[in-house]
Amino acid sequence: MVIEMRRQRANTFVGISDFLLALNNVIFILFIFAIMAMAAKVPPASGVEVKAEYLITAEWDLDHDCDVDLWVRDPLGNIVYYGQKESGSMHLDHDSRGHLSDEERLPDGTIVKPRIYSETATLRGIVPGEYTVNIHLYGAWTGSNAMDHTPGTPYSVPVHVRITKLNPSAVTMFDQEPRLERVWQEITVTRFSLGADGSWLGTDATPMRLQRS
Repeated sequence: MVIEMRRQRANTFVGISDFLLALNNVIFILFIFAIMAMAAKVPPASGVEVKAEYLITAEWDLDHDCDVDLWVRDPLGNIVYYGQKESGSMHLDHDSRGHLSDEERLPDGTIVKPRIYSETATLRGIVPGEYTVNIHLYGAWTGSNAMDHTPGTPYSVPVHVRITKLNPSAVTMFDQEPRLERVWQEITVTRFSLGADGSWLGTDATPMRLQRS
């Protein structure tokens, strides 16, 4: 009788141990799923670079102290420019306003200048269809103490526009240097088309106004 009772207690202990072990495994699996779900909701940390497919750059020399704006429209009608730096899968790095935004004065009075004034739009995903690239002369320093935004004011600035395909390796697909001739002028540099796989399908020069006012 004593042996039988000990055997029953042993069987009970084994059953409870098996149950606790199984419960522990279930809790562990649920914990892992919870961590994965939380991680999926956390955005990339600051400084983590999102993969880019194409870069569109507009550059002008430091001798031309002016505010040239880069405007890019995707096939869905999304537009990036100084007033909307993210739209769809596109991003504009920053709004260059000549020395106002791109020069820095150090504590000792030294002025640090960039190599060149520039704006860059990044295509972080591929939307097949036609993209439009425009440049717009928002204002220029014409000798006064303030930037001149008067439409029609004569001011000539060549702007180097380049489109670079980044994957699988960096290849320049478009490289031209159009010239803006007056304040508030907007010109279409190019309209280019991409396939669903990101392939370059060609360009068109038909003008399209993007500036909204």
